[in-house]
Amino acid sequence: MSTGSGGLTGSGGLTGNGGTATGGATGSGGVKASGGATGTGGTGGTRATGGVSGSGGSGAATCTGCKVTIASECQSGADTKTIHVTVDVSDGSLGALPLAAVTLRYWFVLGETTDPPQLAIDFAQMFQGGKGITSKFVAVSPAVTGANEYLEIGFSAGAPTLTMFEDSGQIQLRFFGANNANSFDLDQTMDYSYRACGADASTSFTNAPHITGYINGVLAWGTEPS
Repeated sequence: MSTGSGGLTGSGGLTGNGGTATGGATGSGGVKASGGATGTGGTGGTRATGGVSGSGGSGAATCTGCKVTIASECQSGADTKTIHVTVDVSDGSLGALPLAAVTLRYWFVLGETTDPPQLAIDFAQMFQGGKGITSKFVAVSPAVTGANEYLEIGFSAGAPTLTMFEDSGQIQLRFFGANNANSFDLDQTMDYSYRACGADASTSFTNAPHITGYINGVLAWGTEPS
């Protein structure tokens, strides 16, 4: 899966090659009606044939055959005390997707284990104050490449249901070591789920296959570390 530079995200949806819209874009030249985004040449955008609507304006691309898609912004300023990641969950199916059935995992290396990590939700478009979002940190044993821990994000029973190609909008996550501990790897860029900013990444949302997604506990998006 690749993303294209053909349409950067707007505040309400995606920009197609042939037209833009504010709040659910209709593109004239690109994504297949099945919801799979195909991009050629660039990042941060999608081409669409059938049009893609976005509820949160993050512009998360959909995926052919994927019932859920996880996108993220690139990350910068990594340190040993805090991990910042902003994610977006999209319904890639042709039907409704209850967020209560969805979980996602961010895989990372936990260094100092005496003071366990804690999570703060700085912003969540559909969840005021983060209410309705669940979380837990889980040790990975034996450790795998780029991870000995993951943060699992889920949603409560009262969470909204996404419609076809709708997305959750931004969910800004920040996790940190208790007591200001240096809990994380000295080089976060080696963490499995980390996506560095660069000339080809900017700060736009891009499909994040290293942040895995699950429907009712079954892997439905991305690839787990091995």
